Amino acid sequence: MKELLDYLHSLEDLELIILSGANTLFVRWYLDAMGINGVSQILSNFAEVKDGRLVVRCHHNQTWCHMCSKNLCKGRLLENLIQERTKSGVSHLSVVYFGDGKNDFRPTLKLSEHDVVFPRHGFPLHKLVMQNSSDVKAKLFSWKSGFEVIEIFKKKLFIH
Repeated sequence: MKELLDYLHSLEDLELIILSGANTLFVRWYLDAMGINGVSQILSNFAEVKDGRLVVRCHHNQTWCHMCSKNLCKGRLLENLIQERTKSGVSHLSVVYFGDGKNDFRPTLKLSEHDVVFPRHGFPLHKLVMQNSSDVKAKLFSWKSGFEVIEIFKKKLFIH
């Protein structure tokens, strides 16, 4: 996975953002432990160490989405992110979304035909996408390893 994130970071005009159902602290610890740089934003549940204890707060308490957990709707986070980027003048915005869990299905449904989704083969998102392929507008590439994704970028998406 490190090789994939390093490769994506090397691409021009690509912003790496992580949407995670975990929490900001765990994601940051993982990235630091793996020596991964270039992630501009982590959207997740909030976490901090306070008085020697891990304190985690929900990103939001949502009731509008039955596909996601109550503490975080990745679909809403993705919608908000796209709106923010559009308002700030980002043109030709395309989203390349990687996911494996069932909580990644909602954001997948928010993607357009200009976007790409990479469901991890054999995981819940892959199964949901295959069962509901007519609802998914984005280009679809399943993957098993980060090296496979790099090859897809180079050979099928023509991004070097």
